[in-house]
Amino acid sequence: MKYSTGAATIEEPIKPSVEVQHTQLLIDGKFVDAASGKTFPTLDPRTGKVIAHVAEGNGEDVDQAVAAARKGRVQS
Repeated sequence: MKYSTGAATIEEPIKPSVEVQHTQLLIDGKFVDAASGKTFPTLDPRTGKVIAHVAEGNGEDVDQAVAAARKGRVQS
């Protein structure tokens, strides 16, 4: 953010800084890489800078997640 004091413009660092803790997919209660190994950049909307590369799930990942969900479903 920029502040003007009349004589000068001061640029203050953005706070709080962004801390990404998880960049993998959560499947069956575990954080795992995408089956393809692909990731995509995630940007801080305030600065436009990359803050993390996040796992890019695909159909295979969806199938694994659905199978895990079905396995965990209570049978009636």
